[in-house]
Amino acid sequence: MRRLRALIDGLPGDAAVWREDVLPPVEERLAQLMERQDAWFRAIFGALTHQERVPVPGDLEIVRPGDRTIPEEKVIVTDSNTIAAWFAKFGG
Repeated sequence: MRRLRALIDGLPGDAAVWREDVLPPVEERLAQLMERQDAWFRAIFGALTHQERVPVPGDLEIVRPGDRTIPEEKVIVTDSNTIAAWFAKFGG
């Protein structure tokens, strides 16, 4: 156990062991399997319908921790009175 601990402690700071922005291995594999299964179902559906344009929802993409799918809002208002009024409106 001491040897294992020494090996782990010797890893660099950016090693996957220390990151919290990834899924655990089992959950990551399940997400990959679901995405692959969705792609196969789309291919089979396209082959069975023999239609060029079939309305189907977008591809399945499972959001991983650390992914930025929602763009961060930029602050537009810098007037302190407007900001204070906004906080007062919500009881802050």
